[in-house]
Amino acid sequence: MQSANEIWVSIKASLFEKNCLDEMQLRPGASESELIGLETKLGVVLPDLLKQMLMIHDGQDGLGLLFGNQMLSIAEIQRHWQGWREIEADGMNEDCAEFMGLALLGW
Repeated sequence: MQSANEIWVSIKASLFEKNCLDEMQLRPGASESELIGLETKLGVVLPDLLKQMLMIHDGQDGLGLLFGNQMLSIAEIQRHWQGWREIEADGMNEDCAEFMGLALLGW
């Protein structure tokens, strides 16, 4: 398995070849305390490779790196997580699941 550093070297080399590395606006790496805060907020232990990747680059501010989507920073991961938790608390997931089930049946 490749290390986080090897993965980032490969990604950045590919972006450099395509003349779009600067447009990605990769952020500096996250600190260990920020990663611990994220794990605490999410209530999970993140995979080591993900933690290592975030310690090299904590997301990005530019063009979407992942199929046109931005790689989220720790702050953005927490913001999205909180948004989904609020939707769950409001019972909207059940409403959406029911609606999607009806849509799949063609109703």
